[in-house]
Amino acid sequence: MKITIASGKGSTGKTTLSTNLSSYFTSLGKKVVLADLDVEEPNSSLFLDTKLKEENIAYKMIPNWVK
Repeated sequence: MKITIASGKGSTGKTTLSTNLSSYFTSLGKKVVLADLDVEEPNSSLFLDTKLKEENIAYKMIPNWVK
């Protein structure tokens, strides 16, 4: 099962909901992967007693238009 939680607006409770869902499924004995893909503040680790397993920094090329 894959669950995606997304919103274009900040402060809607995405991190709160996703961390609570992952904790709930873990308590049921399910294996859970929580990927916090927030580009500004990926802070789901603040809500969980876990260690970071992997971190990848991604870059996006932005064209520079010359006049």
